Amino acid sequence: MTILFFTYVLPMILTIIVLYHKSDEVTNGDFIMIVFVSLFPILNFFIGCVGGLTVLCESKTINNFLNKRIK
Repeated sequence: MTILFFTYVLPMILTIIVLYHKSDEVTNGDFIMIVFVSLFPILNFFIGCVGGLTVLCESKTINNFLNKRIK
């Protein structure tokens, strides 16, 4: 059950958050399309995990935190 959670449910939630965050304006149709895309396991894993880490690293707050810690 935990494997299913970490390989399917968590990346699905991350996919929805990443696609919603990266879109400028989201309509109801766009949101339904985002949820539909997040139901496919392979896309779900790559967009959710890899895209989520990319968006997280592009965040200005995270960049400031990392720059302070690296120096």
